[in-house]
Order: sequence, then structure tokens, then C-alpha cells
Amino acid sequence: MLIAHALEDEKGNIHFPGHQVSFCCTGMGKVQAGLAVEEAVLTRKPDLVLNIGSCGALHFAIGDILMCTRFIDRDLLKVAIPGICSELMFTDDIRKAGLFPGQDIHYTVSTGDSFVTAEAEMGPFADVIDMEAFAIACACQRHGIPFVAIKYVTDIIGKNSVKAWTEKLASSRSGLEAFLQSIQIET
Repeated sequence: MLIAHALEDEKGNIHFPGHQVSFCCTGMGKVQAGLAVEEAVLTRKPDLVLNIGSCGALHFAIGDILMCTRFIDRDLLKVAIPGICSELMFTDDIRKAGLFPGQDIHYTVSTGDSFVTAEAEMGPFADVIDMEAFAIACACQRHGIPFVAIKYVTDIIGKNSVKAWTEKLASSRSGLEAFLQSIQIET
């Protein structure tokens, strides 16, 4: 299993008994995340990729943790070029594999190369926003690897998002740590 995280401040102390875990610090943004995960997938050959980290939201509370299996590239969605993929979904693959029994894994991440500070920037059909998940999903899809993003809400879009995000990174790390220790992963 590969756990990808944008910043070292998001990593935490994570262990899954019975699973070999390696970590990949991607850096911020789609390009860095995609390249880092592609290299990690080629060299480490994981059977599952998790992307853990902070996110913004509009209809959730700070501290909520969502397991996401649908990914939208809000930058590509804006240009709407026919034949260009701007959405990927792993929900059915994760459910068929039985990887997270009993967990609600249906949430959607909107990924883009900007820090969203207004509702209008979020894009349609998303539960949370980030800057890396869609690129990681692309690398996983290319290699046929199941993928789930586990996101901790650190900021509410439109309410001092940048300041709230930096102040909440430590609670994001500890919240994700506790959540990840509480779930069961079947592989």
C-alpha cells in the first residue's frame, strides 16, 4: 500500500497491521502529485493507493473526514474539450474488491491548481476540494491500482480559507491518524 500526502505536516504516524506501507510526499499541486505518484507506483508496485490530507469544503464541518472515490479536475472541466477526461471514478472497483467494508466511500473531490477561496471557484458536483487527488487518480487508473482519497476538512470555503488551513494542519494530521487506525482495509 502506498500512502500519498502533499506535505510532511499531513503524514502522521500511520500503521496498518498486516500491510506493508510506504509513503510518498508529493508536494502541492497536480503536476508534482502526478509525477511523484507515478514514480512511486513504478518503483514500489503498491496494490492500493491512499491519498491522505487536508481539504476545503462548503457543506461539511471542520474536522469531518470523507473517503472519496470520485475525482474531478476543475481546471479541465472549465475548458470542456470533447474527449478530454475531467472525471475519474473508483467507487465500483473499491466496492467490488471489498477493500473498505462498512465505510462510506462515495464522496467527490474537485482538484485544481489554485487554493479555492470562493464558492464559485469550487466547480460543480464536489463535496471537497484539493490540489492533488485527480492527478493521483490518473496515475492509479493508468496502472490499474485501486485508489481512495481520505480527506480531512480544514477550511470552509469563503471563510478565511488560507488562514484556517494553515492553522488546522496539525489537527488534520492527528485526526487522519486516528481515523486511519479505526478503519479496516481488506486486501
